Amino acid sequence: MNTKFQFHSGLNTIGGNIAEVRYGDARVLFDFGRAYNPADTLLSNAQGREGRKVADMLRLGMIPKIDGIYSKDDLAQVPDCTLVSAEEWAQKHGENTVVFISHLHLDHMGAIDVLAPNIPVYMSTEGAALYEALVKLGEPPFCKNIKAFDYEKPLNIGEITVTGYAIDHDVHGASTILVETPDTKIAHSGDIRMRGQRQCLNRNWISAMREKQVDYLFMEGTAFWPPRDDDAVDNKLVQHLEGDVPDVIGKILNEAEGVVFFNFYHRNLERMENLRKAADIARRRIVLEGTTATLAHRFFPNEKYDVLHETVTLAQVNQNPKGYFVQNSLPNIFSLLDYIPQGSAYIHTNGIPLGPFDPAFNSMLAFLKTLGIAFHTVPSAGHGNQEEILEIIDGIQPKTLVPWHSPAPGEMKPLNLEQKILLPELGRWY
Repeated sequence: MNTKFQFHSGLNTIGGNIAEVRYGDARVLFDFGRAYNPADTLLSNAQGREGRKVADMLRLGMIPKIDGIYSKDDLAQVPDCTLVSAEEWAQKHGENTVVFISHLHLDHMGAIDVLAPNIPVYMSTEGAALYEALVKLGEPPFCKNIKAFDYEKPLNIGEITVTGYAIDHDVHGASTILVETPDTKIAHSGDIRMRGQRQCLNRNWISAMREKQVDYLFMEGTAFWPPRDDDAVDNKLVQHLEGDVPDVIGKILNEAEGVVFFNFYHRNLERMENLRKAADIARRRIVLEGTTATLAHRFFPNEKYDVLHETVTLAQVNQNPKGYFVQNSLPNIFSLLDYIPQGSAYIHTNGIPLGPFDPAFNSMLAFLKTLGIAFHTVPSAGHGNQEEILEIIDGIQPKTLVPWHSPAPGEMKPLNLEQKILLPELGRWY
């Protein structure tokens, strides 16, 4: 009996990561995300398609065709479907199929709601706590079979052992995944940054993987893109250390004469705290939207966060605009029309839209320009740059490097010229 693995998606894209490791009747999949797809908007606005999500997504190629993970009822709605249902798979192989999620970004977990109810979905204890809070806020995807794992405590699925390790990324509860079978060790990096505030986690993981002498390292390559003319590169923004974010934003707050707005991704609880620290530096009151405030009060019960339209009103902000630092996420951008724009600024710090690749980004800039609101971007990346990723690989020294989660995985060229590299093909067993 031998270990085998394959990639179902995510090889040449940033996101949509889904890989499978199998040993005998046991199998582990990680992650289960969705890459950016314009069809998402069409499908989300479709009328009369209730209960057909899995069938529609399969037909549109938005989720991969994998045996044994979709329910019989869902597959019955797919014309000429030849996929084996999760129920049929379990009858033949036993309940030995599980999904592990490295972290709660949609490109790594955005499709877990299409899985059959009998498929357990594991995430770290911290990640599961955040997921539970997001579900209460009504944020999809919704999955009922969520289970939590503790870091560095192995779980057995048949003859496969899975261990999660804490890692530094820009979302609460991020982890890497180690999959061990009787003959193979596979490390999945998840997403990792090297400029955050918890570098000790990264060092611990790198040391552990080197000691394990892993056979394969599935390494994220977000920083690796096809060669381009420097003038065409749109991501040459200065990436700040996470620990510097309060001071950088605090300076903008101090210089602005009016109200300052901020746009961030509220799954990044660490950024939430750093935004509060920036407000403290500038002696402004930080004001959150209702859903974000719910998360803040859940995870930072001892800190002071005001809530828009509850503890702070629009009238109060307009009466003393220099005294406030107000959240404004993209769906609420038209509410900026209700504020006095003189001297105002808008800080985009890794919020949605994520960048110029999203048509909404330029629309946002145009809207702010029309209102005369100054735009600032203060990014602190959740991913290592090319040099940092190569240093991680060199620190682990896997027997075989497998680059993925990148538009150009072949551009990941290790420091060790003798390092073996596998550039896999989708749907092929290795």
